[in-house]
Amino acid sequence: MSDEPTTAPEGGGAATDPKHLRASFWGNLASAFKHIRAASNSDSSRLRGSDYVSVISFPLAAVLLASSAFMPHGITLRPWFVFFLLISLLYFIASRIGVVKSFTPRQAHLVWMIVVATFITGSVFALFLFELCRIM
Repeated sequence: MSDEPTTAPEGGGAATDPKHLRASFWGNLASAFKHIRAASNSDSSRLRGSDYVSVISFPLAAVLLASSAFMPHGITLRPWFVFFLLISLLYFIASRIGVVKSFTPRQAHLVWMIVVATFITGSVFALFLFELCRIM
């Protein structure tokens, strides 16, 4: 048997530790942004070959779609540019989704909720833009 106690420490543990207390909304947002920026700038964030494809194809598809408004026959090319953008986005997600298998169930659920919320936000934003274009 080990010498470690099986009961919680007298002080209350992480619930009373100030550094483990839940921060405010803006505090959480700021610290999460700093953490993500530090992780992105670390040496372990090198891109794989498939990452370069998605990093280049997604902005390229967005620029093509935006430039279709200024092309002479852009209206006929626009569905193809939207399709290219959709394929780029799906490839971007598919090439990175494998990391989820290394998450705990809680982390995987949180990531899934973020993906769903992002999809819903994008859909609502698209509907908002369509409505603005309809009004104008």
